[in-house]
Amino acid sequence: ATAIRHRQDIRVHLAELGRRRLRDLTPADFDRLYAAMSAAGLAPRTVQHVHGTARAALNHAVRQGIIGRNPAASAVVPVRRRSRRVLPTDEQLRAVLQLADDEGPQWGAWMRVAFSTGARPGEVCALRWSDVDLDRAEIHYRHAMGRSLAGGHVRKGTKTQTDTDDG
Repeated sequence: ATAIRHRQDIRVHLAELGRRRLRDLTPADFDRLYAAMSAAGLAPRTVQHVHGTARAALNHAVRQGIIGRNPAASAVVPVRRRSRRVLPTDEQLRAVLQLADDEGPQWGAWMRVAFSTGARPGEVCALRWSDVDLDRAEIHYRHAMGRSLAGGHVRKGTKTQTDTDDG
């Protein structure tokens, strides 16, 4: 997913700057890009992602001796305001579970597992029976579903663990 995001950032937002010589890029170029993205209504988090992609690429150029400094490092990046998350009420949860049950028992079960464990959706999607211990009432999240570079889906390790074996 990270590689997909970086490619999208480059293709959609950084391609124009990529046509310029690296040594000619200035922090002001990135300031203008980020200001234009913000003016177009893009969220601060999107601008931050693009900035991270640019900074990483230009840090590599600095390490390789291609340029002496990273012009993106001094750019002004919009600050993301954290929103307060509002948790659903018990009544709202019951309503969602009822709707899921109405669609079929597998959907109700999926939603109950997701709600009660707090797992990421990709982790719940990757569950196998070997991850569930009914006798001990335990679920072990060992995998997650994610997007592949080819555009399909792939079973991979979780965000917090790199172990991807089935054991």
